[in-house]
Amino acid sequence: MRNIRNSILTGLAVCLIGFLDWTTGTEIFFSLFYVLPLSWLALQKDTSWLVLILNSIFAATVWIIAGLILPQEYSNLFVLNWDAIFGLSSFIFIPFLLFFLQKRQREQLIINNTIKNYKDQFEKQKIALNEKNSRLNELNQELEILASVASKTDNAVIIMNNEANVEWVNESFERIYNIGLNEFNEKYGGNFFDFVSESDSMNSIINQCINTRQTVIFETSRTSAGDKKLYYQTTLSPIINADGNVEKLIGVITDISKLKQAEINLLEQNKIINNKNQQITESIYYAENIQKAILPCLAQLQDFFNDVFIFFKPRDIVSGDFYWFHETKEKVFLAAVDGAGHGVPGALMSIVGNSILNEIIIVNKIYSTGEVLEELNKKLISTFPLNREQDVPDNNEMDISLCCFDKTNKTITISSTRQKVYIIKNHQMEIIEGDNFSIGSMRRKKGDEPFKETLVEIDQPLQLFISTDGFQNQLGGNDRIKYNQPRFEEFLYAIHNNNFGHQFNSLHTEFTQWKGESPQTDDVLLIGVYLEP
Repeated sequence: MRNIRNSILTGLAVCLIGFLDWTTGTEIFFSLFYVLPLSWLALQKDTSWLVLILNSIFAATVWIIAGLILPQEYSNLFVLNWDAIFGLSSFIFIPFLLFFLQKRQREQLIINNTIKNYKDQFEKQKIALNEKNSRLNELNQELEILASVASKTDNAVIIMNNEANVEWVNESFERIYNIGLNEFNEKYGGNFFDFVSESDSMNSIINQCINTRQTVIFETSRTSAGDKKLYYQTTLSPIINADGNVEKLIGVITDISKLKQAEINLLEQNKIINNKNQQITESIYYAENIQKAILPCLAQLQDFFNDVFIFFKPRDIVSGDFYWFHETKEKVFLAAVDGAGHGVPGALMSIVGNSILNEIIIVNKIYSTGEVLEELNKKLISTFPLNREQDVPDNNEMDISLCCFDKTNKTITISSTRQKVYIIKNHQMEIIEGDNFSIGSMRRKKGDEPFKETLVEIDQPLQLFISTDGFQNQLGGNDRIKYNQPRFEEFLYAIHNNNFGHQFNSLHTEFTQWKGESPQTDDVLLIGVYLEP
């Protein structure tokens, strides 16, 4: 497209010069001016020789025509032909001379640029080679250091190709395996994994290292000449060449036989411990059955109370909390006891407390709730006499809420230590505070003040609740805080209009949601009874 445009511009310039040549006549010489647009065309980069010839012929034709129509006569035809041939030759020779000179100059420029590019590339390659040589020198120095370290280390070090054929080993390899490289190549064909492992998984390990181009760590074993089992840990690292392929594999082998033997011994000890734990757990589950056997069944309570529920959740398999029930011809006793400790120690305390209550009320027939607690306190102190002279706290104490229901007089006598008893009558909640010290504790009030007794008349339908502190002390909620006593009392009152089955379910849901993912803090015991006059 550009070639055609240049040709048209040249033709127009030639026509203009021809017109000027004709109008000026023979007085002004214009032949040289025809060469100017042709020379311009010859110097253009995209001009072809065919376009240049056509434009030269056109210029010569215009020149001849301008000469023919001038007011001059040619003496003969030869002169006219001579002028035409001379004009055409001049118009072709001069532009083509410029055309070829420029072409030669461009070719020379291309050659010069090519030479310059080669020089630049050579300089870059020279710089790259110098950097590579410098890096190789650094690597050689590092390799010398590494070789020195590898020769002195206690670990076996080997260098292999990507087919696991050994090319170099250090002194530790010869010392550990008692074989040199030459003997190794003769005996094992130079393949390391045929020598060190007794498994068939080495090919997959090599492929993993090569394919992922990452270090792999694995364990191998072999049997020594003395039939001793030896264990090794190998760290296999790939060396990547410039093409990104794995060229070498470096293995560092550590003797872990002692560590492996310790691991085997540990596994055996764990097995023994697990067996012991299983035996202990089975014993604890058997203790759970024993504890359940001494607890009164719900049917016994249902025979006396109009309605009753027992919300009982041990923290562990067995519980330090327990409840106690006994019925005589005239009286019914119900107690909720919080023994110190949890799990097995707490369960043992519960058995001791249950036995002492049986002795006091069933055998000795002491029916005053205050006297029962006094006797329980004395017997518990005499049962665990250690450290009493130092007056230091221990885990041999318990808290109790004891209620005695008089069938004849329709009354309830209540004594408690460090526990509250709740009575809801006519939609009003009455809270009965207990004595502020535990059974079995030396920290009693001054003097021999008896345990308090509170009398409640059953003159209208009422609900009575006795509990340990497990529900109130449970950690949970968004801030992992205690449920606390006020919240417990509010919830207990909020559900009192429901029947006892619904109350039990509500308490279970509330406790579970509050606890959430937190571990259970304490044994939980809550007993609710409903009585009518």
